[in-house]
Amino acid sequence: MSSIRNDSQLVKWNHTVDPVAQGIAISAILILPALAIIGTIGSTLVGTHVIRTTWKKPLIVDRLILNLFVANGIFITSSFVSLFPAMLNIYLGRVPIHSSNTIWCRLRFGWIIYIWVVSAYTMLSVSLTRYFVIAKSNQLPSVFKNHPNLCILIFNWILPLIVVFPPVAGFWGCFNYWEVTGLCYPDFTYRKNIYQITYIIIYFLLVPILCLCTISISYRLILHETREKRRKIDEHTREHAVRSYIVANVFNTPDEEFIHFSREKHEKLLSKHLVHIFITCLCTMIPMNIALVIHFFCASSASRQLIIIGIILAHIADITNQFCYYLRNRDHFFTVLATGITKSNKVTCESDIKPSLET
Repeated sequence: MSSIRNDSQLVKWNHTVDPVAQGIAISAILILPALAIIGTIGSTLVGTHVIRTTWKKPLIVDRLILNLFVANGIFITSSFVSLFPAMLNIYLGRVPIHSSNTIWCRLRFGWIIYIWVVSAYTMLSVSLTRYFVIAKSNQLPSVFKNHPNLCILIFNWILPLIVVFPPVAGFWGCFNYWEVTGLCYPDFTYRKNIYQITYIIIYFLLVPILCLCTISISYRLILHETREKRRKIDEHTREHAVRSYIVANVFNTPDEEFIHFSREKHEKLLSKHLVHIFITCLCTMIPMNIALVIHFFCASSASRQLIIIGIILAHIADITNQFCYYLRNRDHFFTVLATGITKSNKVTCESDIKPSLET
């Protein structure tokens, strides 16, 4: 038994650690460094690509995509900084990590959850904006057109802070202290009083349910509206209008490639693209929420470990999202990063939107 000063108190190290906790700690120690390196590099490259392809005339969708990858980078980096030392101490038996349920203990997971909610709300914003731009011919509300940065700040950063901050501050919701490891975790269980259960209900309504429903409905409507618009375009104008509209806003495919596609291939490509986006959103949001739901009904040591597994799986989904972005832009991705944009390598991106489509 040894000792260390932690949280301004003298804390004894307990070398007897829960085997389940130690197993998760070993896995996290092995996985987190690789995810942090790959995710940070990926977010940096993708963010740079978005800036270099849209900096002259960025629309709100471009800003949101950049915001998403910035949030992903912060999420991956901060998770490593927060979790890796904790998992290493658990593996070495240097527990408890924190001496009590302090705000610093709650911030270790609270900050990660906050950035994760920022990513979820950004994906929601991207899906809604794409719906207005693609399906509604760029008929965004005027406040979003006139003050895009302010809207992104309020909806994607301040609103998640309002949702996540109360339990971290300790006045609504609940973070419990796990004596075995000295970590504080969000304690979403049905055994709490009605005051805390109200927060749990609001959290699930405002984060996973709202985001998943909005994203799925938006992309389904995009697919439906795009098909309807295509049917209304007459044979004379369809070739040019569909190419400039669908390709520039959805596929990121050079115009000259589009002419070889048939109408059936258009719809297959559109469906495939939207399915990829939707699956990536699901993989980002579902794992951690499944862990929270399991913990809600069956709170145990294993369910606490599932929350950490959910965070790791969210990392993998974020990296997958970066890879999917690369695949959609693979023909010019590194060219743009190395040389910038010229007339010969101009990229069809979200900012190249033709707002009007004759029907």
